[in-house]
Amino acid sequence: MKEQPVGESLMNERGFSTLDESSELRSAEPQYYFLSSPRGELVEYYLGRETIVGSNYPIRPVVMRVDRLDKQTAVIIQCGHGKDQDDGQVVSTFELLDQAEVDAKRKELGDQGRHPDIISVSEDEMKTRVSGEYDWTRVVLCRADESEDAHLERLAKLFRVGNYFKAIRDEFFIPCGISYLEIPWREQLVIGNILLESDPKIIARFARKFGVNGLRTLAAAEYEPQIRDTVLSLTEFSPEQARIIFRGFARLRDASQELAKIMARSDFLSKIGCNLEDLDFAEQIQEAITRRGKDVLYTAGAVARGEAPKADVYGETVTCRGLDEVVLSLTAYAQAVETICDLVRGQDQKAGRDFRPVSQDQSRVPESYRFQYAKDDGQLGHLTIQLRALGAPLGKHNADLEFDGEARINFLFSEKPLDLDTSSLSRRRALSIRLDRECKQRSQGVIIVNDPAAEQGEASLDIGGFLPDRDEESPGSVLTRVISVGNALAQKSKTDEPVYPQYYHNRESFARELGRADIFEKMVQYVRRKIMERYPQV
Repeated sequence: MKEQPVGESLMNERGFSTLDESSELRSAEPQYYFLSSPRGELVEYYLGRETIVGSNYPIRPVVMRVDRLDKQTAVIIQCGHGKDQDDGQVVSTFELLDQAEVDAKRKELGDQGRHPDIISVSEDEMKTRVSGEYDWTRVVLCRADESEDAHLERLAKLFRVGNYFKAIRDEFFIPCGISYLEIPWREQLVIGNILLESDPKIIARFARKFGVNGLRTLAAAEYEPQIRDTVLSLTEFSPEQARIIFRGFARLRDASQELAKIMARSDFLSKIGCNLEDLDFAEQIQEAITRRGKDVLYTAGAVARGEAPKADVYGETVTCRGLDEVVLSLTAYAQAVETICDLVRGQDQKAGRDFRPVSQDQSRVPESYRFQYAKDDGQLGHLTIQLRALGAPLGKHNADLEFDGEARINFLFSEKPLDLDTSSLSRRRALSIRLDRECKQRSQGVIIVNDPAAEQGEASLDIGGFLPDRDEESPGSVLTRVISVGNALAQKSKTDEPVYPQYYHNRESFARELGRADIFEKMVQYVRRKIMERYPQV
């Protein structure tokens, strides 16, 4: 069944006209819009009565339109003059049902629905799917090296929806043979920004040759504009390897966006009394994962140019030994995030990996919870979660089990059951994705104060292994080296002022409130409670 055609109005059973691209939204009438699912079923989305659901934006007796932005997102547009899409303003966006959700609804409802051929999304459900009043600053993020004024000026170029439809869809994606629906909306806007700042002919040639995955990798320029030239250079030196790298980076993007989607629907922050919204944390998690992933691209660019890039990480010189290590890093990183997604969804979701609880140990700090699961290759994987709610004063931590006393939520991936002793090879080589609370003060890149028990710190996402092992070929060790080298290269590319590498850490993405001792403690308590609820046999 096709989507509702432009200019053709469907009627719901109460006699109210549904919202289509030619109808008007009128106050006090419940409004619906129909869009097809990935497999073609008709899905009815409730949009509101006097205001757009989930927001205070009034439904005015003027023309409004709904359009798809990407596979997962639709947009409500209010046109300023008539129905001309070149003169419209984005009011709100909402998340579309994916096919698994459509199938679950059809199975749940059976023949109980209002119409046997239509899947309905109710008002209560839409409240969790509508973004609220649209805020461009949360979609096109401010760069780390960008002033607020420069950010707003850049936004102004993309603010009017007509600029997007004309310059991006009609004049770029369609002529290049690219399905814009395959590229998430936020990334589309980054590509639009790149087109404004680059030679469009060069970007068009790149798009025709490397397609959706290439463009999604190029959109890493969202975090640092310099990465654009690095990505383009990859295609000159090694086009076939570039395609593999672009596919791996797009997979990492998908995994980070899926985790953000799960967290946005959770009650994670609301349950711990944080002033941030779950949507804020979801966006920060997604950015943190992808921001650190873009460092892999810097390493790839240097290797493709024939260099042997190195970095001095805490007194240890590490290097990347080839593009194969770059590909391994992206694959391992994406698989780890995908595994976390499957774990966080819980046992009630049948899609993804199944986890078997093995053991727990709450008697030591950090406490640990062990799981087994089937990896992509069918082999048995091992996941250990370590939790520390409060930081320990420097030197007062258990050095046998942790490098320092920072509070943390640590996901450790290993091919065999993990020996948690910090001196063991299995612990050193495990792939770690860790959210921790750093309480360090630095001067010119040197730590001058380090007190993990301090009241105020900063949340950090740390990716890779325990320490950068120069020779080990395990995914955790390789990922640590490749990201650390890339981050060092990224900092060298900035010439305006000294910026010191974070290596495999990322302290740039999270709100300061998440670094408070009391908030982080409640975050850890929440994770512990969810583990025990979902996997009581641990």
